[in-house]
Amino acid sequence: MFLSFSMGLLIFLVTVSIIGYVFVLARKDVFQPIITAGLIFIVFYIFDIVYILFDEKETNKFPLSGSDFYYSNVYGISFVTIICIMMWFIGDFIANRKSKIIRQDRIELRIGSETKFRFVLAFSTATAGVMLVQLLMFFKFINSIGGLTYYYDHIADRALIFSQNTMLYASIQLTTVIGSIAVGYFLAIMSKRKTNFIFKTSVISLIMLIMSLSLLTGARANILKSIIIILVIVNYLGMKIKLNFKLVASFLILGILFVVFAQQTRNVEVNTDESSIDKLYNGVEISQINNVMILDHANLIGAEKGKTVLGGLLSFVPSSIYEQFGVEKPPGGNQEFTKTMWFQRWDRAKSEVALGLLGELAFNFNYYLMPFVFLILGIAYRTLYNFMIKNQRMGVLGYIIYIGLIWSIFQLLRGDFYNTVNNLTIYVLACLITFALIQFTIEKDKKKVAETKLVSHRISRNI
Repeated sequence: MFLSFSMGLLIFLVTVSIIGYVFVLARKDVFQPIITAGLIFIVFYIFDIVYILFDEKETNKFPLSGSDFYYSNVYGISFVTIICIMMWFIGDFIANRKSKIIRQDRIELRIGSETKFRFVLAFSTATAGVMLVQLLMFFKFINSIGGLTYYYDHIADRALIFSQNTMLYASIQLTTVIGSIAVGYFLAIMSKRKTNFIFKTSVISLIMLIMSLSLLTGARANILKSIIIILVIVNYLGMKIKLNFKLVASFLILGILFVVFAQQTRNVEVNTDESSIDKLYNGVEISQINNVMILDHANLIGAEKGKTVLGGLLSFVPSSIYEQFGVEKPPGGNQEFTKTMWFQRWDRAKSEVALGLLGELAFNFNYYLMPFVFLILGIAYRTLYNFMIKNQRMGVLGYIIYIGLIWSIFQLLRGDFYNTVNNLTIYVLACLITFALIQFTIEKDKKKVAETKLVSHRISRNI
């Protein structure tokens, strides 16, 4: 009873602190890294602990993904989790306090009166054309394996299906990212300038193509990634997005829709008598703390000895290079965890269970090292934010690449290093391609820019 009360009080204090810290920072910029991390910590980590504490009063096992696992070291693991979360926030706070805004001439990132656009419509049309070709290639592939009906009936096994054509899936991911960046850029223009009917139609067509490709792949993460890319670009290049009730309500509705979508596209064998909350936290969608308890019960804490973390950090290296040295590409944390605990699932469909950062660190190291990794990550993400956004050291390119870092927080905290680094590499490649195209469509009115700089210089001298 005392332990339950103490843990409940600690969770309450940490949650209130997270909400308060996030709310204060969100008034300046809703897309700071700590805000993304804070929301994920609350939904995927703290809520999971709360569920376990209540569920543990009735039963000592949970049927995760059709298999029974016993809760192990509940209070100890919950305490370590809370400490890890606090260390991430401490790291962010330290890096934020030490940062300084460097005053220097930088590229004006927002679309203003001095911005002229060349060939924007051509860029939009070309992007839509590439995505349309990609969509046709996708349908051709689906027809080759049995048609849309077969694909929909087996969409939960999409990892196995796309293993037959990995290049197609990778190219779809690359294309949707490029298309999303383009849409964000075009919407930023629309928020600042009047545009004609043809321009608006081309943007709507792009959005429909992106959503179609993302929905057909069955991966809700692709849809969420596209939405985040568009919102962040609009926020930094166009109209600033403010924290208000509409924004919070929109994300809540979006979250509910994603949960429903996940239930339709995954084979999760759970007891039909369970409530919706039980199905959510006893499935594989929100199981970050449960995963650590599974590893603890199976005596697998530190079993990988850093192998999946190292393999994940090097996941951007193509398999062909490893083959030149006669070795296989190291597996990621999700894959190794699934093969170890759900061998039949992996053998049948090659479908991974999301291990989560907490789980992968436990799988590779020990409980004592985990908080320090969270501290380092908190410092690293805030430092990169200060470099790319606060001090604008990389101009427009920095803003676009930063979106990938925001998405990587989501993937890392509920996935593994392997998929995070791999997808970030694809994203950066897409950024470089899109940035080159954007630069080709923009030019500045040099006279107006010079006048703006002169006025700014005079104001700064008066200050």
